[in-house]
Amino acid sequence: MLGSCNFILDNDQRCKSTYNIHGIIFLNPETPGTLERIDLCKLHHDHLTEEHTQRVREYQMKINNLIVENIKRKKIARANDTYYDESIIKRQIDDTRIILKQITILECKNYFCNADLSKIDKYKKVYTAITLKSSNKKCFVFYFCSNKCFNSFKARCGLVIPIKLGQLQL
Repeated sequence: MLGSCNFILDNDQRCKSTYNIHGIIFLNPETPGTLERIDLCKLHHDHLTEEHTQRVREYQMKINNLIVENIKRKKIARANDTYYDESIIKRQIDDTRIILKQITILECKNYFCNADLSKIDKYKKVYTAITLKSSNKKCFVFYFCSNKCFNSFKARCGLVIPIKLGQLQL
C-alpha cells in the first residue's frame, strides 16, 4: 500500500497510518537495476532506526561531552592564569571520532552480527538500506554484510521475505 505505513503489528495486520510517512529504500547488489521502497510512519521509523543508531548516538554524546569539558577547562585555566595542555582531550576526541566513523561506515548494522565490512571478501557484496525523512531527505544509511542480515532488516520493516532454504511441506 503506497503512502501508508507497512509495518506489521503483533496481530499480523499492517499499521496503515498515513500521517508523517518516512521511507526506506533497499538497494540489493544482486539486482542492481531495481529498488525496493517501503513506507513507515514516524513511530515505526524511529523505532527501527533507534535500535541501529544507539551506539552511534552514545559516541556522539561522548564527543560532545569531551568538547564541553575541554572548553570548561580552558576557561578555568584562563581565569587562574595557568597553562592548560589540551592535547590529551583532543586526542581522545580524535580517537572517538575514528571509532564513530568505523561504526557508521565499516560495521554491519545487524546487531547480532556487527561484522567488519572492511574485512569482507572482495567478491562478497554489501547490501544497503537508506532511510528517508518525510521530506524525502536522506536520514541514515545502513550497510549489511550478507543477504541474511539484509533480509532480517527487511522483514523487521514489514516486507515479506520468502524462505529459500527452509522446511519443505509434506
